[in-house]
Amino acid sequence: RLGCSEDVADKAFSKMHGRGGNLTVEKALAVCEALQSRLSLNEAQLEKIVTARPSVLGYSIESNILPSLAALQKRLSLSDEQLRKMVLKLPAVLGYSFELNITPSLAALQERL
Repeated sequence: RLGCSEDVADKAFSKMHGRGGNLTVEKALAVCEALQSRLSLNEAQLEKIVTARPSVLGYSIESNILPSLAALQKRLSLSDEQLRKMVLKLPAVLGYSFELNITPSLAALQERL
């Protein structure tokens, strides 16, 4: 379930479900499948992301996850492998608004350089 052991999946799902959202197992599975497909994740890598950032299970694939990954990859000129490594090291990046969080930070860093 969700690319994780049942215990880990239940823990992540209960954290999200406890927030009163509209999370369903079907939506969580779709998010996991999209992440695995887009980032070429194996089961252990998916489990690492879901365990570190259970809220990812409630994110919109079309309006949040895929556009953010594409924008991040394009802006930083990352290969698919580099993007996967970034997400594995910093799963929170999946929840960042590219325009509100990442672009201003990158612009500030570029000004300093």
